Amino acid sequence: MIDNYKTSKKRDLLMPRQNEIARYLIQGLSTSFIAKKTGLHISTISTFKSAIFQKLGIDNVLKLKQILEADEN
Repeated sequence: MIDNYKTSKKRDLLMPRQNEIARYLIQGLSTSFIAKKTGLHISTISTFKSAIFQKLGIDNVLKLKQILEADEN
């Protein structure tokens, strides 16, 4: 999916709210803390996390961090 998408940055695959959640995740914040910070339910944050991982073809926060940091360079 990612390989066929015309973008130079993988973070461009994410919607603005997904980018926000992704930034919180790579800071090491817990799902419950992110939920409180954003005013969303914990289950909604988990859904966002799953969607982010699926869109980027990853399975953990460390890989997410690597992608987002690489996009900044």
